[in-house]
Amino acid sequence: MILPALPLDEDRRYGAVLDLGLLDTEPEERFDRIVRLAARLLDVPIALISIVADDRVWYKARLGWHRTHTDRDDSFCAHTILEPNDDVFHVADATSDERFRDNPHVTDSPHLRFYAGHPLRSLDGHRVGALCVVDDRARDLSEADRQVIRDLAAIAESELARTDVRIALAQLDESERRKALILDTIHDGLVMQTARGRFLEWNAAAERLLGLTPRQLTGSEPVDPLWGAVHADGTAWAFDEFPASVAVRTGLPVVGIEMGINRTDGTQRWLRVNSAPVINPDGTLRGAVSSFIDVTDERANSMLLDAIYDQAPVGITVVDESNRIIRTNEQYASQVGQSLETLRGAEFTPGLIAVGDQMMTAPDGTERWLQLTGSRVESSGHTFHVVATADVTSRRRLESELIRFSFLFAHATDLITIVDKDGMLLYVSPSVERVLGYPADPTLAGDIFGMIHPDDQEIARFELFRLAAGETQQRPLTIRVHDSRAQWRHFEVLAVNLLDEPEVGGIVITARDVSDRQLLTSRLEHQATHDPLTDLPNRTLCQREIATSLARCERSGDRVAVCYIDLDGFKRINDEVGHDSGDELLIDVANRLRAALRGGDSVWRIGGDEFIVLIDPVADDHDALVAGRRIIAAIEGPRVLSDGRRVTCGASAGVVLSEPNESAAQIVVRADGALRLAKAAGKNRAVFAGA
Repeated sequence: MILPALPLDEDRRYGAVLDLGLLDTEPEERFDRIVRLAARLLDVPIALISIVADDRVWYKARLGWHRTHTDRDDSFCAHTILEPNDDVFHVADATSDERFRDNPHVTDSPHLRFYAGHPLRSLDGHRVGALCVVDDRARDLSEADRQVIRDLAAIAESELARTDVRIALAQLDESERRKALILDTIHDGLVMQTARGRFLEWNAAAERLLGLTPRQLTGSEPVDPLWGAVHADGTAWAFDEFPASVAVRTGLPVVGIEMGINRTDGTQRWLRVNSAPVINPDGTLRGAVSSFIDVTDERANSMLLDAIYDQAPVGITVVDESNRIIRTNEQYASQVGQSLETLRGAEFTPGLIAVGDQMMTAPDGTERWLQLTGSRVESSGHTFHVVATADVTSRRRLESELIRFSFLFAHATDLITIVDKDGMLLYVSPSVERVLGYPADPTLAGDIFGMIHPDDQEIARFELFRLAAGETQQRPLTIRVHDSRAQWRHFEVLAVNLLDEPEVGGIVITARDVSDRQLLTSRLEHQATHDPLTDLPNRTLCQREIATSLARCERSGDRVAVCYIDLDGFKRINDEVGHDSGDELLIDVANRLRAALRGGDSVWRIGGDEFIVLIDPVADDHDALVAGRRIIAAIEGPRVLSDGRRVTCGASAGVVLSEPNESAAQIVVRADGALRLAKAAGKNRAVFAGA
């Protein structure tokens, strides 16, 4: 059985659940009639409206189901709220589905086999539960059945929205002073309007976002004709198209509508608006409540993403309903060996249903394996598919060698621990045996800091102290933990404070082993800053480290010298002995330069047969020249290559002494000039050049 994951916004989602105020309440006919209708229309014995809490799933309405709640880990509904497309989550036969075949509701009474559910969102868009139907018989789900579930879920969501609105109104009526304080501390704009559109209440954020004064909002002062709401194409919004007007007219919430506001100061801001009808206790329509946020920057970022589109490291293709390519990028064109012009409007070869690895053959006969992932997007009544493609040809070639190790990855999992406020272990998940090699004992006792690297303990203790004090972890923390073999592993850690939850009573820590990623990052950083042949630091580090030394000299009054080295006759040697032997010679020179360095000195390969040595510190020009000659002497002399040939290689060097207020680029240019003097003077020597 595969346990449901936690949504990325779990804290906010659970907050929305609590805000509904429905947990552990009495049944209500408005929800019960929905599950009765679901069972009748879909011919199933069980229909439910669930609320997914923190560790359980509670059933607000149930038909054919005797339990009031179930564990969240055992619930199908906990999977439903993770449905990526916000559509029907369908399990045709749970006994053949690896996620559920070991589920106690499947193996034991009521022996569930079929499940179909749709996420239910709160007014602020969080997935708080599900409308679902269940059967003890396996069955498929037709498109008509799916639409029934979608329609019933929309009705259930409207009832949840009514709950949200009733709660909001009750809070508003509690105290005018408290209401004003709360409204004015909300960053989102919030307004309440009559059914005819007249503003009744609003907060300070609404005035700021709309760019209107209180007198203009009440209608006692005319609004400048320049003010207005526009669509993305610049056309004006009609009054009956406003989200609040639609909510009033349909009796249903309207979510996520974007409107442009031309304000009287000449600026334009874009707002994302949610509106819901407000129903009086007697069932009559009072008006609508709307909330909105400024998404101007978000839209700008969207345009930036469009600009980045063609620079994406993977192929990205947008396909319409007829399987024709609307837009693609250079990466995909390169992957399939065709031009962008040829691909636009062409049929998308893999087809919309293709997911996973697909073999593609280019017009020239080249075969490549592409990994396809895609998602469906609904926009303006049309369906589009966005498909990402990555060239995995190399990976496929290695798959046969890696298959014997695949079971190791199949069983890999995150490590979950629970500690008290002082870091004492209360619980450790069974994955500790696979991940760290320790016995899988859930009651393993001890101090968690004893497992953490000494250099990481201070930050780990600080984060635990913050969590215990009620603060929230803002980003993952990476720490090192020793395994049973006393090796340090890198883990990315997220934690949440559940000390006040009676069922948990601790701080829950989720840790993911990212050692391989850390190693890869270190290797990539090294490759970016080091010469691949000699493993010496490259030009990038040279400029940076010389600049650092010069800055230190400015503060301390010390001086450093730069020695710019070029091998004499290397091209001739390279032509005579071949490039492989030439590379061997460069490696030998690099090793000799390393051996010639003093404690504070550094060496870089700039390119070809050129090297730079930083002599740090030096007393004067004489000291600098002596050091340069020592370095030339270290390079000189014969050496025997691996093929037995004997070669002799000398070098010329230009030496300069640092001057006040000099940049890294300037001192390197001066050293290069000194090198040219050494070459002109007959080579195989070090020449000092003053400022």
